[in-house]
Parts: sequence; structure tokens; C-alpha cells
Amino acid sequence: MTENNDYKIVTLGSSCFLKKILTEYGLKPSKADNEVSVPFDFCITPIKSLIEILNNNFIDYFKNLEYNLNTYNWFNSKYKIIYNYDTDCTDEQKEKFTERYKKRIENFRNLISSSEKFIYFVFAGNTKLAQADANLLYASLTKITCNGGGEDTISNFKLVIFDFFNSQITSSHPNCEIVSLESPYTNFAQEWWDDRIRNNEAVKIFENKVVSALKDIIEKVHKVSIYTNRSEISHKKQLFINFKDFPQPYMMSRRFTPYSNHLNDILSKYYNIVISEQPDFLFYSMFGNEYQKYENCVKIFYTEEVIAPNFNQCDYAIAFDNIDFQDRYLRYPLYFRVMEETAQDKSMISQDYAKRKFCNLIYSNDSSGEGAILRKEFCKKLSEYKKVDCPGKVLNNMPENSISPRSGNFAKGKLDFQKNYKFTIAFESNRYNGYTTEKIAQAFMANTIPIYWGDPEVTRDFNPKAFINCADYNNFDEVIEKIKELDNNDEEYLKMLREPAMREDYNFNKKQVLEDFILGIIKKGNKPFYKNPNPYINKYGYAGEIKEFSDDTYYKQFLKSEKVKYKLLKMFSFGKKRKQYKAKLNEINGTLKRYYYK
Repeated sequence: MTENNDYKIVTLGSSCFLKKILTEYGLKPSKADNEVSVPFDFCITPIKSLIEILNNNFIDYFKNLEYNLNTYNWFNSKYKIIYNYDTDCTDEQKEKFTERYKKRIENFRNLISSSEKFIYFVFAGNTKLAQADANLLYASLTKITCNGGGEDTISNFKLVIFDFFNSQITSSHPNCEIVSLESPYTNFAQEWWDDRIRNNEAVKIFENKVVSALKDIIEKVHKVSIYTNRSEISHKKQLFINFKDFPQPYMMSRRFTPYSNHLNDILSKYYNIVISEQPDFLFYSMFGNEYQKYENCVKIFYTEEVIAPNFNQCDYAIAFDNIDFQDRYLRYPLYFRVMEETAQDKSMISQDYAKRKFCNLIYSNDSSGEGAILRKEFCKKLSEYKKVDCPGKVLNNMPENSISPRSGNFAKGKLDFQKNYKFTIAFESNRYNGYTTEKIAQAFMANTIPIYWGDPEVTRDFNPKAFINCADYNNFDEVIEKIKELDNNDEEYLKMLREPAMREDYNFNKKQVLEDFILGIIKKGNKPFYKNPNPYINKYGYAGEIKEFSDDTYYKQFLKSEKVKYKLLKMFSFGKKRKQYKAKLNEINGTLKRYYYK
């Protein structure tokens, strides 16, 4: 916390850019420092709307609120305000939303009515600013501060306007200062919040200039020296990384870019991230082969799809297979990121839950994978009993706007849709040990009973009493009979619905597990493991060249000749090469011992 008892910084928008970076860089206190929020901190407010709201003292602020079902946020149709940070307030929670902003308005009024605090009002537009708007904003603040007194009475605030677009605006008022800085963003309004380029050097310099400019103004007015954590951020250890072969869009319609993804989010807390074409650490997935072009870096394979890691290509892996490879592998299936502890709490389940609509199926893939074919067949067969609602591309029988599009907030839209149903068809695309995705997890979080087909080991984490597992039945006819039984017996249906989703020993702190694994890799430094250039495993368990051997004796002779070769290579080499040859020698010795020296 850097503010003292003599002044406060109040951000006026037009977006949450200033609130974010002033808090990040330590010039403005955070919520943890008991800082209160004001109504312009976390929304997009055009400057003309800001001026009108200040002038009419928020009198009609809540009259034109509407809810956008595509983007899942509130907006004000009169003032064109977008409340993009308040997505936790659904269309059914208008009261919660209004109470939140009433409190922020109250905080704002309390701040400006206090004669004890000098206030720095700070504004930054998303586009070019008009001179008239800058003048009117200053006049509005003059009106509400000092109860409309003349300029000679204005001494308790200063307006700082950041101009990022060469607007050519000026100020003749001593308590209004214009700071002109060139933004490195191509489209400021659409880019800065997405972290797409926030991690590069030009943006860091720009943000430092913004923070420094306000810091210099405050120090000049108050004759103080302010410490911010700018130096701490700039002196964070740089980490050169990259991300390749990830699909677009990725992970439940969330766009995955090198600058904005959950893996980068973890590392950004501890390092100054630099996306580099010569990285020390390369994260890659299965949708391409760009990773093969990168050398002299640690390669970390990441997937949530049905593919096993190849440790002759990667140094570490994060996937879903139930394998043990010491500290080089982490099992992290998709449902680890999706499943929330709220799925264990069934206290809200009432008799009304048994009166909901019958069943739903939401899929866009109708042909890739065995499960994609089977779920269509199952849905058609179940529909002979009762209609199954299908708002997605597969077997679609509902209007287009029945569910949020994948380009919007699809994950939330899916949950909101499933909440209206007793059952959800939750078939994986493939049946593979350990391969469990978000499908069953989302059904549980929507408090609907999943009808599951997929991972044979799904009950290692999920409570078998809480869902219908197709693996427990001989055929789909038996599964459907079980569904009919529950559908016609409210007591039995609610008994299953009230079961906790996960087993009692399930650890919900998976995010910390992932963070610990990734940070553990980084702390070891850029030290790739030896990888065999011919990654073929023969019947003897030896990863070597493809050769056929007539008998084990000949194979033993081959291994011994290889041992002699690598002994010589190790003897006459230095540094990294010597380590590689030593590793190869150890591998050969291990194979010989395993198969011939028992």
C-alpha cells in the first residue's frame, strides 16, 4: 500500500485499465489493503456517460439495466456501460448486481464529501478525446467537489487525464493535468485486457510510464517520495517461454494464445514472461509439429485429448494417462480444472428437482471417435421413451439460440441449460483408461444425473452411486431401463441426485498441484533430458535402431558392440555431449542387466 492518509486515487474509467495497472504496480492499494471500489473501477464507461452520471448524481443509474444472454453480463442501454467484470451476477441476480453498485456509489460519494482527503481523479479513454469532453469532465468534478464552489476554492482534488491517442487536448486549469503517452496497442479497447501483448517489452515500458507519470504528479503536489513495486516487477527474473501446437479455439471455447492461457497465468505470478522464438521452456500440444523446430530447450507436452506422451520427444508431460514417470509426468485430466467443490454440497436439492425436464444432449462432434457414434445411437434409442432435448449440432431439435454459442460464454451457458434437466447424456468421444473430460464434471455441477460412457476407471475419483455408468450394464437397453426406473420414482431419483459427485478422498486443490509441478520444472533450469533420435521400442524393451535379430544371442552381441561404441564416445567428448553418451551407455547397461544378467 502506497497511499498515505493525505490523499486517495479514484479511477474514473473509461475501462478498468488504470485500476488494474495502478494496483498491480503498487501505486494504488488493493482489496487486500482494505481499498474500497467505486462505480467506474470495473466497467467500460464512455466519457460522455461519465459526465452525465456525475452531473445528475447517479439519479437514473439503474433504470436502463439489461442482461446480455450471449456475453453473460449486465449493461446499461442508456449510458452504454458494459459491466464485464460482474459475470457472477446472472440474469436472475439483478438485486445482487444493483446492491453491489449501490455500495460502490456510496463509497464514491463518501470519498468526494470528505474534506480530509485530497483526491486524484484519474481517467484514460479508450479512443481519441475531445477537448470539450475534457473540459466538461473537469467542470463536473468541480461541481460535485467543494459543493460547486468557484475555482479559487478548489484545492482538494486534481484531475489527471491520460491521452493515449494524440488527441491534442490541453488544460488551463491548475488542478487538471493532461498526460500524453503513445500506446503500443494496435486497438487499445480490444487488446489491453486480453494480455495478448502485455508481456512484451514495449507494453511494460508503456505501463511503467503511466504509473511513473501519476507517481511524479503526486510526489510533486504532496512533497513525498513514493515507493511502488515497479522495480520489483521489472526485476523479476525473466523467463523465456513459448507455446506451440495448441488448437484454436481451445478448452471449452476459451481462446488459447501464448499471452493468455492458464499455464502462462501460473508463471506470470513469479516471472517476467517473455514469449520468445528461442525459449528456455517450450509448452506444446498435439495439434501440429511446430515443436520439432525448437532445440536447446526443455519441452513440456500438454494435452487434454486422447494421446499419450512420448518421452523421446518431450522432457516433461502433463496428460491424463495413469502412468508413473517420477517427477517428469503429471496426470492432469481436463475435469481436474473444471470440477469444483460445490458439487459435493447437495443441501439445496428439493423435491422440485424431480419435476424438471427429462434429458439433454449437447455435442458438436458427431463422428470423431467411437463415443461420438455411440452417443447418437443411444440418444435416438432413449428418445423412443421420451424426447431428449439437443440444442447443439448433434441431433439438433431446438432453436439456434437455445444455448450460448461457442463464440460466447459457452461453458456457463451449458451449465445454465443443463440445470433444467433430470439427466444429461455425458459420453466421451473415446473410451480410454484415465481419459475423463469436462462432460461428467459439468453435469454434476449443474445438479443433473450424468449418463456416462467412457473412462473404464472413472470411479477412481467419481462417486459410483451418483451417476449412471454404462460400464455397469450389459447393453444400452439395460441402461435405459435404469433411467426409466429413476425417472418414474422420485424417491430413488433424488437419492442418487443427493449423492456427492466425488469420492470422499478426492483432493479439490488441483490448481496448486499443477502450479507446483510447473514451477518445479522451471526451477531445475533449461536442462533437457537425453532423447533417443530413433524412438522405436523393440520387443526387448530397448529404444534403439530398428533391427531384426534372429535370436537373443545376436541381440546381446549387438548391445555389447553398442556399449563399446558409447564408451569410446564418452571418453573422447566433453560437456553436454559427454552427458548424452553417458546416458546412452547407462541405458544399454540397464537393458543388458535386465535381460541377460539375471
